Amino acid sequence: KRTVAGRLAQAKVTVFTAHHWHQGDKTHLERFDTYTELVKICIRKALEDHKELVVCIGKQGGWQKYERDFCAQLRTLTEQFTRAGNYRKVDIELLSAIKPGIQLADFYVGTVREFTMDEKVLMPFDLVREQIVTREIFVAAQVESER
Repeated sequence: KRTVAGRLAQAKVTVFTAHHWHQGDKTHLERFDTYTELVKICIRKALEDHKELVVCIGKQGGWQKYERDFCAQLRTLTEQFTRAGNYRKVDIELLSAIKPGIQLADFYVGTVREFTMDEKVLMPFDLVREQIVTREIFVAAQVESER
C-alpha cells in the first residue's frame, strides 16, 4: 500500500470520497441505494470544481438490470447547476472491473476508510492526503427522506 500510495502521490489526481457507516445486514437493494447516494455525493462535489466530467464506474454483478436507471440518476445531477446558471456536463460509463485503472477508486476509498476508522493509521493516507478534496459522510436517513 505504501508503494502504491507513493506512486499515486506523484500523479495529478483529485479525489472526492464519500463513505457510510452501517450496522447489521442490509439487503442488496439497500446496499445499492446507499452506493448510488455515495456516487452522487462524489459527482456533486466534483461538479462544483469541474464543468465537464467523464465518470467511469466499475460494473457490479447484474449491471444489465441497473445500468439504465443508475446512469440516468447520475446524469440528472447536472440539473441543479444548470438551474443556477452554471452549465455542467457528465458522461457516465460502466466499465469492467478488470479495466486498467478502474481499481484506483477502491484504493483511495480504502485508504480514506482506514484513516477515518483510526487516525493513527497514517500510512498510506499521509502520502495521498493532498489529492483528497472531500471525505463526505453519508447518513442513510437521507435516502429515506428522498423517497
